Amino acid sequence: MSKRKQQHRVKRWEIPDETNEKILVAVGGKTGRNTKLIIKSLEKGLKEHLTLWVGEDGRFDIHKKQEGEIPTYITIAEGRINLEQLEEKMFEIYQKSIKPIDVNNPAYQDFVVLVPKSTEALGKFYDKYYPIKKRRMIYPDKRKLKEMEQKIYDYFNEAYVDEIFEYDSGFAFAFDPKGDLHFLFFGNDECYMLSVSEPAELLSNSFQVEVFHCPECGTRMPQNVNLCPKCGWKVE
Repeated sequence: MSKRKQQHRVKRWEIPDETNEKILVAVGGKTGRNTKLIIKSLEKGLKEHLTLWVGEDGRFDIHKKQEGEIPTYITIAEGRINLEQLEEKMFEIYQKSIKPIDVNNPAYQDFVVLVPKSTEALGKFYDKYYPIKKRRMIYPDKRKLKEMEQKIYDYFNEAYVDEIFEYDSGFAFAFDPKGDLHFLFFGNDECYMLSVSEPAELLSNSFQVEVFHCPECGTRMPQNVNLCPKCGWKVE
């Protein structure tokens, strides 16, 4: 199976958290009706997971499922996504991304660009640090990240935005001074920049939580109260 087909089939991601604990993130749901994002710890072997469910109308809920002979569900939060506003903002990002940038603009002078040395080098980079096993993409842990940092120039050339046309790859990664990632697409003396963090941040900020529940017992939490009136769970 080609690398592109493998990536298309990926529906699970194994991602280390801040403590290097492995977290499994999986996408499910019924096409055109709802989407489910399931998050589960792989390290502790816990028989529970969190699920973010999003309906086609933008309504969502976050609940915890405890597996067993009789599974239990505890709702943690409910709310909605403002789909019209999200679509409008996403369109603005799209409109910005289809306009070529001026590579000599001083606003880009402190961006650092990583240009793949070749298509083969880029493929080897992903095979080593983002391998796909059984439709699961495995993200690098702290050890792999340290190795990646040391070996990055085996796969990429470092450049600045105004040097981009010196290369033939047509694609590169660019990091702004804040460390945010952007994709660069270039050719025929034109260069286009697509932000990765901007749409991700926009999506996360679009979730409007309307009701909170206690994650321990599921009791609805009164507004502006950080102590569960039933079990005493406290927001830290």
